Amino acid sequence: MKRQYPELAELSTESADTLVKIQLVFQQDLDALKPLLNTDLSHISHFASPTGDIQIERIERLKESRFILHYQMGWQINYSCADQTASGQIKEKLHFILEPDGTIIFKPLKLEA
Repeated sequence: MKRQYPELAELSTESADTLVKIQLVFQQDLDALKPLLNTDLSHISHFASPTGDIQIERIERLKESRFILHYQMGWQINYSCADQTASGQIKEKLHFILEPDGTIIFKPLKLEA
């Protein structure tokens, strides 16, 4: 998935300010990013579903224009037939590349079934 962020164009990928700027832009665009950030929760339970509560924790630079978005998301399980519920938070990561024109190329992990 690609998203264009003109405000990130021509940023120095070596600057600590860049990490803050990217995080701010992602927080402002969080509603649009939620479908990408809502990951498979089947390792918790096949009945687990995201709550929509996503918090961006930090951006980490790997090298050059490659970064990792660290975030956490809420999940819930509702066993209505057994009158039981469960919920929690899970920490996730998403790799991405920042192109010079401000395009972000997200690299979600794809697991084969």
